[in-house]
Amino acid sequence: MKLDICFSSDNSYSKYMATTIASILSNSKEDEELYFHILDCGITEENKNRIYELKSIKQFNIIFYNTNENKYNLPHYLRLNIASIIKDIDRVLYLDCDTIVLNSLAEIFSIDINNYYAIVCEDVYLNRIFKFKEMHGLNKDEIYFNSGVMMINLKLWRENNLEEIFYNDYLKFGNTGHADQDILNRIIKNHIKVIDSKWNFLSHKKVYNEPLKEINIIHYAAAKPWKKDVSNVFFVEEFWKYYQYTPWYKINSLETINTIIEQKFHDYEQIKLNINRIRFLGIYKNKDKIEIVIFFIKITIELNLDNINRMAWWIPIKKVRDNLRKSILQ
Repeated sequence: MKLDICFSSDNSYSKYMATTIASILSNSKEDEELYFHILDCGITEENKNRIYELKSIKQFNIIFYNTNENKYNLPHYLRLNIASIIKDIDRVLYLDCDTIVLNSLAEIFSIDINNYYAIVCEDVYLNRIFKFKEMHGLNKDEIYFNSGVMMINLKLWRENNLEEIFYNDYLKFGNTGHADQDILNRIIKNHIKVIDSKWNFLSHKKVYNEPLKEINIIHYAAAKPWKKDVSNVFFVEEFWKYYQYTPWYKINSLETINTIIEQKFHDYEQIKLNINRIRFLGIYKNKDKIEIVIFFIKITIELNLDNINRMAWWIPIKKVRDNLRKSILQ
C-alpha cells in the first residue's frame, strides 16, 4: 500500500519533523510503501542527509520541494499551495512537525475522500471554540477543525481552483489569528469529513481531563515536548522515544538527557547543589542517593524504585534499560 505523507518545515524544525518520520517508520506495516513529500523552507543539505539516515529504521522515498516562489512569503501558509506544489498525486496526508504517530496510517488512507476537500478532526479547545466560530462565520453547530492533521483531496482542490479562493480570502482578511487554519475553516467548511479525535489528539491537559483510550496521532499543538516546562502536556515521553532514533539525538544526547531530567524533576532548580570545580562530568552514588554531574551542575536524586524508573523510561532498548536499573541498585 502506497502512503503519501506531507510536511512543511524550515531548518530549525527539521529535527522535529525527523522525529515524526521516525515514529511513522517504526509503526508502519511491512507492506506499506512510504513516500514523504517535504515542503522545504530552507533545510540544509546536512540536515537532509540526517533525515536520509532514518532509512536504517525502514526504507522510504522522500522528495524535497523548493518553495522559494511562495506567494504568501510565509512558510506556515504553504499548505494552501500544496495541490500545485505536489502535482503528481491525488491525495496526501498532511502532518504538522509537532506530531507523533503511534500506529499504522493505513486506516486513515482507507477512508473514502472522493466527495470531500479534506478529512479532518475537530479542534477541541472548547473554551475558545465559540469565539473562533463567530470570528469565521460559522454557526454553533458547525465544526471548527484543527488543520495540523489533514487528509487532503488534491485532485478536488485543483479541479475547483481552491488555491485562488484561498489567496483571495487571505487578501481580504489577512491573518485572523491562526494563519491558514482559519482560511481553511472558512472556505472548505461544507466539504469536509470529520473523523475521530484519535487521529489528532491535542496533547494539552487543559483540553482533556485524561487521554483518549485509543490514540493514533499525538499533536503537541499547545506546548512543545522538547521544551523544559511541559507539566501540562500528555505523552511527552512518546516524543523522546522517537527522537532517540534520529541523528540529532546521537549528536547531542547529553543535552537531551539534561532536558529530560529537568522535565521529570520539576524542582530541578532547588536540587542543584553547590558547584564542584573538581568533578566536571559523571555519575556518582552511594546506597541512598545518586549524583549526576553535568558541566559542574550537580543533581542529587534519592534512590528509590520510582525515581529509578523515571530515570530509565527514556531508554528505548529494554536490555540497556534493565542494565541501568540493575547498576544503580547494586
